[in-house]
Amino acid sequence: MRNLVDSHAKHADLKVTGTIGILLKAKTSGLINELKPLLNELTKKDVWISEKLKKEILIKTGEL
Repeated sequence: MRNLVDSHAKHADLKVTGTIGILLKAKTSGLINELKPLLNELTKKDVWISEKLKKEILIKTGEL
């Protein structure tokens, strides 16, 4: 399903932003204070995020 959505968005020249991208934007915009608890909550709900990616995100946002 995701590939179909991405394909249609690309065809329409729309930029696709995933969940982590939206959370990063919210953090950098000051809408949320911490990403770590939200990333942990996603993984608790069976959203797979690699440990390497989590670490990169937390370093980028100054949370690690």
